[in-house]
Amino acid sequence: MQQKLNVPVEESKLKLEKIYTQNQNGLNEFNQKLIHSEEEFEKELQKRRISSHQVSSDIDFNKSSLIIIDLGMRRSGGYSGILENPKIENQNLVVDLTLFSPRPNDLLMMALTYSTLIYKVNTTKIKQLIVNPK
Repeated sequence: MQQKLNVPVEESKLKLEKIYTQNQNGLNEFNQKLIHSEEEFEKELQKRRISSHQVSSDIDFNKSSLIIIDLGMRRSGGYSGILENPKIENQNLVVDLTLFSPRPNDLLMMALTYSTLIYKVNTTKIKQLIVNPK
């Protein structure tokens, strides 16, 4: 069992790093999840049929937490999102989620897509995730 080191991070040094994005293998509904351990992360990857080799980062859960956002089912390609402006309020991590949709005249792949975003944040001192859609 890993021991948690609650290292305080000044808000100005709070950083989000996108470590995975994909338009398949996500969940059907919009979902947000805060991850604090390797075991929890592996379980969430298995739910989405994502291999840990596809995630582009070394993760030290003594120093970092992960955020998984599923955008839900979409009827075509061209949907994505980005997390920005992280801040800690009362031990909650608050982030803004900007969603991008295809423009009306874009040529799109016509297939059901299930986008997933995974971000690493450089703190473990958070209990809950609050996502503000923009």
